[in-house]
Amino acid sequence: MCFKQLPFTYEIIGKTIILTKKVAAKNMTSQTDDIITVPEQRKLIVHVIDSTWHPLQGAGVVVKGTKNGGLTDERGTITLTDIHNGDVLHISYVGYESKEITVGKYADTTVILKESSNPLDEIQFIAYGKTSKRLSTSSIVTVKAADIAKNPVMNVLGALEGRVTGLEITQQSGVPGAGYEVRIRGQNSISNGNNPLYIIDGVPYMSTSLSSGIGANILKDPTSPLNYISPSEIESIDVLKDADATAIYGSRGANGVVLITTKKGKSGRTSLEANVYSGNGKLTRKMKMMDTRQYLDMRYEAFRNDGTSPTAADPDLTVWDTTRNTDWQKELLGGTSHLSNAQLSLSGGNSLTTFRASGGYQRETAIFKGDFADQKASFNLGINHHSMDQKFEFAVTVNYVNDNNNLPNLDITSRVIQLPPDAPALFTPDGQLNWANSTFSNPASYLLTKYNAVTDNLISNANMAYQIIPGLRVKLNAGYTVTQLKEMSLWPAKSYDPAQHRQSSASYSTNSVKSWILEPQLTYDKAMGDGKLAVVLGATMQQQRTEMLSLFGTNYASDDLLENPASAQTLTSTYNLNLYRYSAGFLRINYNLLNKYLIDLTGRRDGSSRFGPGRQVANFGAVGAAWIFSSEKAVKESLPFLSFGKLRASYGITGNDQLPDYQFLSLYGLPGYSSYYANSYGGSVLVPSNLYNPDFRWETNKKLEIAFESGFLHDRILFSGNYFRNRSSNQLVGYPLAPTTGFTSVQANLPAIVQNTGFEFELHTKNISGHSFSWHTDANLTIPRNKLVAYPNLAGSSYATTYVIGQPLNIVRSYIYEGVDPETGRYTFKDTNGDGTINYLDRTGSIDVSQRYYGGISNTFEYKGFSLDVLFQFVKQLGKNYLTVAGYPPGFEGANQPAMLYSDSRWQKEGDIANIAKFTQSFSGYQDYSQLMYTTNGYTDASYIRLKNLSLSYSLSDKVVKRLKIQQARFYLQAQNLLTITKFQGWDPENNMSLSALPPLRMITLGLSLTL
Repeated sequence: MCFKQLPFTYEIIGKTIILTKKVAAKNMTSQTDDIITVPEQRKLIVHVIDSTWHPLQGAGVVVKGTKNGGLTDERGTITLTDIHNGDVLHISYVGYESKEITVGKYADTTVILKESSNPLDEIQFIAYGKTSKRLSTSSIVTVKAADIAKNPVMNVLGALEGRVTGLEITQQSGVPGAGYEVRIRGQNSISNGNNPLYIIDGVPYMSTSLSSGIGANILKDPTSPLNYISPSEIESIDVLKDADATAIYGSRGANGVVLITTKKGKSGRTSLEANVYSGNGKLTRKMKMMDTRQYLDMRYEAFRNDGTSPTAADPDLTVWDTTRNTDWQKELLGGTSHLSNAQLSLSGGNSLTTFRASGGYQRETAIFKGDFADQKASFNLGINHHSMDQKFEFAVTVNYVNDNNNLPNLDITSRVIQLPPDAPALFTPDGQLNWANSTFSNPASYLLTKYNAVTDNLISNANMAYQIIPGLRVKLNAGYTVTQLKEMSLWPAKSYDPAQHRQSSASYSTNSVKSWILEPQLTYDKAMGDGKLAVVLGATMQQQRTEMLSLFGTNYASDDLLENPASAQTLTSTYNLNLYRYSAGFLRINYNLLNKYLIDLTGRRDGSSRFGPGRQVANFGAVGAAWIFSSEKAVKESLPFLSFGKLRASYGITGNDQLPDYQFLSLYGLPGYSSYYANSYGGSVLVPSNLYNPDFRWETNKKLEIAFESGFLHDRILFSGNYFRNRSSNQLVGYPLAPTTGFTSVQANLPAIVQNTGFEFELHTKNISGHSFSWHTDANLTIPRNKLVAYPNLAGSSYATTYVIGQPLNIVRSYIYEGVDPETGRYTFKDTNGDGTINYLDRTGSIDVSQRYYGGISNTFEYKGFSLDVLFQFVKQLGKNYLTVAGYPPGFEGANQPAMLYSDSRWQKEGDIANIAKFTQSFSGYQDYSQLMYTTNGYTDASYIRLKNLSLSYSLSDKVVKRLKIQQARFYLQAQNLLTITKFQGWDPENNMSLSALPPLRMITLGLSLTL
């Protein structure tokens, strides 16, 4: 009644009051104080906004059952004509719940759309735009910030394992800052890069390690560039897999694309959010090794088998205290890693300008004895602004991370495994390294060495957009990134046995990558007939400068001077400078007809400085189409339980330019310091290092995919399945040359073909959706297959003993194992070529060590303020077994063995039928052991099911929060790698091919999240 005499009225939607003007009615047949009737036909102005009152440009508004409608403008507004009272308007926008309203008595109305909780309608970021799973023609998997936040990890890749179909991630080591191997739908290239393209807020980011390699013994290359991105700052990760999603990236999209979107401010009250957690990590499992009694029995048995006796050269039997029995895994790897994380952010704004500023600190220590830790400090800033008329938009983001990783030079894991249980104490009573009169190599000496890597990583991005006319916008995306890495590897003289009189040494490296990118674009969005047309036309200009300076110094006056290169009496250096330029033009045309028939066309023309004249430019493109058949009337009537159904397919060509710069040129370099040229001419000459190849050109990847997506019972059950086939050809490999050329090979394109195929399945179910209790499940499964389809003259190439046509690239060429000879107790192998000698030419078998299938199952339970998330990861694969753990055959001095080798199944006397060869310390035994490592007997089932992540949290109720005058408070417990179920008899099944890497740790943390 308070608006009774005023020229406007109101409508209450939720907790919001919307004011609208009263219509000045003409030709009214009747009027009262409270009722205004309007003409039967008229214009209607519709404003579409989100819950923060931000206008939604491009929202679809249509009169249901007619073609009358269109898209909202930059103010979220559309004017409809020929409107009748009682018409029903259907309003939709990507990522939001659609809404239907009935036309009433007002001349204009405001509609608020809520963000959709249906996974089909969640926003998915694509190249130069966004879509939803419902309307996508591409193969995309999205991981949201809420899922990332459940994982206590310092590298976001650790939060993706088991969550994404087609994404194979392997953690290389449990050492802080260690690398991850990432593959999207398998290995495409034989000899060049297979890493995905990373795009962070529209800016390409390096996908390979910047390290010079001096830290490879501890970090296990490849180290991951995503170590320098704070997981807490990531809003979402979209993994783009098929040609329709990746071809618009042209030569950089062959191996898939990972789009990372950082958090931005939102309009509304200013919020201060704090998040802290802390916890501890331990080894997930240990290997059961021989104790002292078993070890000594093994050693003496080896001497008897060899017909010899121990001497002073066997200190483990003649010098050391044989009553000692030390568990070296407990002693050297039984420490605790401490993980701490603290994040603080301030965000807010209004409908025109939003901001978010945040900072954070993370620290993770190693389980080794000593002050070893990786620590990160981060700062992030994002500002978004719209003009009053909503025609101009500007956004800028800055992400900076400083990472300081301090570790020993070597992962001592393999040394710990090999160390005999009766080895002497690591330290003398006065705290000095114990060398036991030079009778053993003390693994604690490596803990006196130092590897330090300091990385500064800056990623900045600016976006500007202006609407020229309704639907037509001009945009500019500009980015600048700088990554600088300074490494030191110090080997002090005190870390060596004094009896060896070895000099101290140190390696230094300063590496940097500076890159800028400019991408002008034109976008056009228009309602056309019964559909929507979206066009993106743009260009890319990018330059990347990579610089590396490495120094190696020896003979320092004091170990205290090792960090100063000028203190070395001998200092050598290498320097590299690479400049990479890239330019492209691209186009995407997307048409959506009736939200049922979807087609997407993409094309790109790329130019790269990595290829020779006449070969620098290539064309790439794709087509994707989808049919939402559940929207057909006949399907609705005949299959009422089917709430969503879509068929989609795509085909296209992408490229791969992940190869070193200047490879098409004749290259010259300085000779090695030990080479003939250096010794003869003092290093003052240039020697050829690469042959000119003017035909050097792009590798290409032809991608095909078909998929089925469905929803049942009002989308309570969502299921999708797809088949993909990627064929990578024009492979850049070493082409063999005659020795008279001075080179063994030249990098050239061969018609070799690598094929990756597979099936991917996803399932999402809402099992229970009650007022107080809910439970939903997500599951995914990938069944990949890799195959070398063709390789001309493979037998004459350097890969003749590595690959087999028709077999996967990830195979181990193997001997044919024929068991243990009952007479000699030696392992025997088939002489396949009949030349009377067992050597690499007899490795005619193959062992596929690829993952046969992998996936994950997660369940989320919510009860009032409690939430429990459980993620299980599973992998089917083969890996190296316990027979090859020690690196030496059972019986060798200084090499302890797994306890299971001390069994009755070993050969002990002539005539024994055994599975394990005789204990020996002979050269022939070592040769047999080395060959056993390349047989099926050296590999075993390394499949596993792992409780990858567990997260339990409790949020204070709204009543308590309001009483405390805060916005939210949440307490949580998180665990990573909590439980592993496996028959694998090695260290850890995940990184099963490495016997020298520390396994991933079991991490348990407690934390608090608070918003003021």
